[in-house]
Amino acid sequence: MALPMECAAISSLQRQIAEWALALVLAWLCASARAQSPDPTKAERPMQGVNASATYDGETVSDLSGGAKRGSTYHGSLQLQAAFDFERLFGWADTTGFLYGMGLHGGQPDDFTGGAQGVSSITGPRGARLDEAWLQHNFLGNRLSLLGGRYDLNGEFYRLHSAALFLNSSFGMGPEFSQSGPAGPSVFPSTALAARVQYKATPELVLRAAVLNGTPYNRAGENATTRNGNGVLIVSEAAYLERPGNAEPRNRRLRTGRFSQLTPYDDKYAIGLWRYTASFEDLNATAPSGEPVQHRGSSGGYVLVDRLLTRSSTPSGPRIAAFLQLGAGDARVNRFGSYAGAGLVALGLFPGPQNEVGIAIASARNGSRYREQQEQLGTPAQRSETAVELSYLAQISKSVAVQPDLQYIVHPNTDPAIRNALAFLLRFEVSF
Repeated sequence: MALPMECAAISSLQRQIAEWALALVLAWLCASARAQSPDPTKAERPMQGVNASATYDGETVSDLSGGAKRGSTYHGSLQLQAAFDFERLFGWADTTGFLYGMGLHGGQPDDFTGGAQGVSSITGPRGARLDEAWLQHNFLGNRLSLLGGRYDLNGEFYRLHSAALFLNSSFGMGPEFSQSGPAGPSVFPSTALAARVQYKATPELVLRAAVLNGTPYNRAGENATTRNGNGVLIVSEAAYLERPGNAEPRNRRLRTGRFSQLTPYDDKYAIGLWRYTASFEDLNATAPSGEPVQHRGSSGGYVLVDRLLTRSSTPSGPRIAAFLQLGAGDARVNRFGSYAGAGLVALGLFPGPQNEVGIAIASARNGSRYREQQEQLGTPAQRSETAVELSYLAQISKSVAVQPDLQYIVHPNTDPAIRNALAFLLRFEVSF
């Protein structure tokens, strides 16, 4: 038995060395790109086909009342990324690449609040890791693209600009999907190998689909490219986007960091479907033999809406947007059977630095099988956990942002023994 454990330890060490080496490469690329640009206003432009950057997010989380325990913790994330234009580098037309690595440190806020949805979107296991490493090639005048490599699903799927203001992780991806499958889909902080195809049927209509490993790296302590029994995850999404008009400001987003350069839109409507091909044990139903019932595959879907309610004729004028998230999971094998999220975001409402303020609600509902299971175990659960969030983001400069945030969590972890929690978060972000 010692030999497999030694091999696993060696494999884990090799992975850590490789990921730290990647972090050093990304840091060197960031420094090189900055050094090659004496004009700070040009530092973000691709230099000889490589556009590198670094971002640090730091966050203090305090449980002010209720929750699992009172107290505070600090955690942070250093993110290094590099985008490659292979036409400039090697003459490969319509081909790009992307590397994204991160290092996480600090405490775990959910140890204090006790919530199941994740009070912060930047928490994860401590250490350095590779999150994305992929190549993409475009066809048909950039209407069709193929992507392959290690890929964060949430970079394109289940994503809304307005919801991205909020710090609770459910506003990035609902827990009916993010907590599904053997160990969750390929999203932060653990990703998997994937192949993605995207087609722009019209300038407004985007169709995309992806096939991914059923279990991300670093989730189950495994490192194999494929895992017997875990199958694959298949995801598809159709999105309709209304782009800003020529007379309107091209970018209404303020944030720095990884997703700050996403193509702007005014309105977005999307529907997505997902399915795991692996077999899963039923949470509560048993066969005549006494063993859990096995289900072949697990499916779910979601609907997203993001609308700009008011417009301004000037770039600095106020704007108000609203969003809606609705998701359904497989309650036979997953804890959360459904999820609903909604919110309002106002941009440029207050004088001073560029700013956003918003209020949102996220409610994750336990499936019937999970509640039955908990009843049989003698630990009955509430039907749902609901988080109400109030957040304010101030863009102090082009590369510095500060965000105070308040969250009230009703029925944390749907555990009747945990009192409703009030948490205060203060996040700052610096990009280089």
